[in-house]
Amino acid sequence: MDEIFRISFSSVFLFRSKRSAHDAIEQVLEYLDSDYQWVIDLDVEKYFDTVNHDKLISTLDKR
Repeated sequence: MDEIFRISFSSVFLFRSKRSAHDAIEQVLEYLDSDYQWVIDLDVEKYFDTVNHDKLISTLDKR
C-alpha cells in the first residue's frame, strides 16, 4: 500500500518504509524555518476501531 498512497500522503512518516522519527524531526525543523504557522497534533489511537471497514476496503480497491 505504500506505493499506492505515497503521492497522496507524501508528508506522512508513520509506518512508512525508509522514513524514521529522525526524518520526521528534520522535516519539522525545516517547517519551522519556513512560513508554516500551524501545527496539528492528533490522537488517532482508536480511530480505526470506528471506521466502516467495508467502505474502507471498497475505497482502497478503487486505488
